[in-house]
Amino acid sequence: MSEKEEKDRYFIYNELNFGVLKLTPGKKGLNEISEVLQAILDDDDTRLIHFMLIDIRNCKFTFKLKETFRFLDLIGKYRHLNNRKRIAYLVNSPIETAFAHFFIKQLEGQRRVCSTMEKAYEHLNLNVSFQEFNKLSDI
Repeated sequence: MSEKEEKDRYFIYNELNFGVLKLTPGKKGLNEISEVLQAILDDDDTRLIHFMLIDIRNCKFTFKLKETFRFLDLIGKYRHLNNRKRIAYLVNSPIETAFAHFFIKQLEGQRRVCSTMEKAYEHLNLNVSFQEFNKLSDI
């Protein structure tokens, strides 16, 4: 497998109504997260996403509570585009889990924090095999 450029990235599989957002490991401030979120929200295909995997494993979120509310304001501007039926947040540490739970409480839809790809696969319930799901998620 070829090495991927280490940057926050996303991909939308239109035919599956499935989107993947992968944040690179390390410290994450509001600006880094806002940039990739803005790119997704500005993408014409974002309205096609019904199922989404958000991989935040090994991220350390550094923004303060006041900044978090600015982030929620950004998301709120695009609520009319949100067709998400199920979202899985893939985590592997307590701080990521807390971050994901905070957003789950603020936003609508069937959202779940998952510590394994298997749990994310089960929650999203896409019409693909687990092996294919892993391939699609490896962006």
